[in-house]
Amino acid sequence: MKKVFIACLLLAACAKESSVAPASAPTFVRYFNGGNNDEAKTVLETADKGLLILATTQITPEGLATPYYKIKLIKTDAFGNLVWQKLFPEFANDVNGTVSYKGNGISADPAGGYVIVGEDIQNGISKVLVVVVDKDGLQTNLKIIATEAKGMAVSTNSTGNYMILASLPDPVKDNMLLAELNKTTLATNWTRIYGAGESVNLANRLFVDAQDAAYWGGSVKKTNSPTNIRLVKTPTNSLTTNYDHSPSSTFTETINDIISVGAGTFSMVGKSTASGNATISLKKFIGTTQLFSQTYPFPAQDGDADGNSLATTQDGGMVLLGTSKLTGAAGRGETDYCLVKVNGFGDLIWTKAYGSKYEDVGACIITTSDGGHVVLGTTNLANTKSILLMKTDKNGNIE
Repeated sequence: MKKVFIACLLLAACAKESSVAPASAPTFVRYFNGGNNDEAKTVLETADKGLLILATTQITPEGLATPYYKIKLIKTDAFGNLVWQKLFPEFANDVNGTVSYKGNGISADPAGGYVIVGEDIQNGISKVLVVVVDKDGLQTNLKIIATEAKGMAVSTNSTGNYMILASLPDPVKDNMLLAELNKTTLATNWTRIYGAGESVNLANRLFVDAQDAAYWGGSVKKTNSPTNIRLVKTPTNSLTTNYDHSPSSTFTETINDIISVGAGTFSMVGKSTASGNATISLKKFIGTTQLFSQTYPFPAQDGDADGNSLATTQDGGMVLLGTSKLTGAAGRGETDYCLVKVNGFGDLIWTKAYGSKYEDVGACIITTSDGGHVVLGTTNLANTKSILLMKTDKNGNIE
């Protein structure tokens, strides 16, 4: 394994979004926080080469017994400078925290704008929430599906309608939901429910092919078995799953993210305990055929590591984002952001580590149109969770 490059990020004071100074460096580190605990979820590159961050912010006002949540959407330019920020619901439409929303997944709408999926939380019960916004983050439509479930991922099909993936709390059999919503009215065209063992943890990406078959992945816990991966494909509006890959093992394997790397070909990242401590794990499939399964014990790893997200690179490889505690001089704080670059066959090319002196937890990584990598995560600064947005070059370096 190649020598790890440790990039020690010097943390400036955590600025509020409105006070971030404009800059135009090709690589950068930015922090965003509005005074509450923020949890980063995912990031997209926009048509104008900017970045769109989906997050959830937790608000605990004085006098309220429990916190409530709002969806936070942040748009930056290509250099990570704030363009605008939106909250859903807006404070003007919220009375004493009675409306509580979480955002879990987002997708670009081919008609323009974006579709967010998440949770409407009432009395501790989550229902599927869908929020449609235009390119400037202005809400144009909203729907709450009257089913106890957490909206996890969203995509569009060949007609432009929205495909929604959700996880249900049923501990017995029926705990994955797939639905098609009309793109104009958000009326439900159809809903299908699938089983996945005792419990399921779904990744926040959903893929729909030219025939409108849907693909997704996640982690499944079965009775008297360790947690394992699951890769699902189903035709449109069907209860049939063409394949449902959940290999048995004597160790735990979980999946946090899935990407499409070609027609019917998918890569998934998570963690595996095959060698003892949990290590970052990568699997690649064509249909039901597993092309390879690799683990990457991170240099100076101390205890468990987890693979949070992955992206393809312009040279045909992949870059993985993980979180791990690192020992000695390699580690900056409680946990750090870890990057692993591999080729298309899963062979290791390089590793990098970045971090503050606090807890850093990875959320999402993407490769931008210029070949660089954008890392999104949550960093605990002064006992407040803040959003990290970091841009590296194609080799994982920060200038």
